[in-house]
Amino acid sequence: MQNNNDANIVEAALFMAGKPLSVDEIKRITGLKKDAVLSALQELERRYENTSLVVRHLGNDVYEMHVREQYLKHVEKLAPEKDFSPGTLKTLALIAYKSPVKQSDVVKVRGNRAYEQIEELVKRGFVTVKPKGHTKELRVTKTLLKYFGLKSEAELKKYFEKLKIREEDLEEKEEKSEAQEKSDERKNKKDEA
Repeated sequence: MQNNNDANIVEAALFMAGKPLSVDEIKRITGLKKDAVLSALQELERRYENTSLVVRHLGNDVYEMHVREQYLKHVEKLAPEKDFSPGTLKTLALIAYKSPVKQSDVVKVRGNRAYEQIEELVKRGFVTVKPKGHTKELRVTKTLLKYFGLKSEAELKKYFEKLKIREEDLEEKEEKSEAQEKSDERKNKKDEA
């Protein structure tokens, strides 16, 4: 009975996360021990064996709950973009608009949170990473196109435009510190004098 309860807890974590989670993340979130998490994941894989959902092992101890491929085409129009946080969706849009693009250029535009967002996109197989000098080159994948039900990167760009996520609106605005604002104020006063 305890194993069933553990499976329910892990199931809830995967469902609420809406993104891939590592065994360590599940352990931290749920408070379960590693062997209980692994056992629960095995139970979930069996539980979902003949359903429209699947608990999928993505490698490197990372798991996700997802709609099975054969059912996805029937429901993906319900808004596949809802599967991403707003920030991750904007980072993905930037990569799609510029693909291939240097990771350092994405971080310049989207801020340091982009590292975590890129990692999530890579885990899900939506972006590939290839070393390029001192940085990495990012590209969208066919898996991503298939996920959105699109045939080309051009269609993907149009998709983001339709969502009103335009390339020129993707820069992450960082809050100015109080000290920066005062410094800017003093500079403006000097310029006026």
